[in-house]
Amino acid sequence: MEIIGPSTSVREGDIAVIECVAYGSKPAAEIVWRNGIIDGHSIQNTIETNIDRITVNSRSKLEIIVGHQDHLNPITCEAANVAMRTPINKSTEIS
Repeated sequence: MEIIGPSTSVREGDIAVIECVAYGSKPAAEIVWRNGIIDGHSIQNTIETNIDRITVNSRSKLEIIVGHQDHLNPITCEAANVAMRTPINKSTEIS
């Protein structure tokens, strides 16, 4: 699992793009974002089949219009599917 972004420092009013990728799952992982999902945020989810044609990578892109409440507030990406006993997660902060 990996979180990508934001690639640069952002200021209030900027749009920060954060992507979460859950690699090599079967079935596809469902990705949920925690902490800070409020108006002004959008989520785009995609699933890509791996070269082995058995496992998939699940991607979720979160776009945030940065507000003062987002500064250094952890944003967590959580991935789970029916084959997993417990979800896996990664966190990042907007600075």
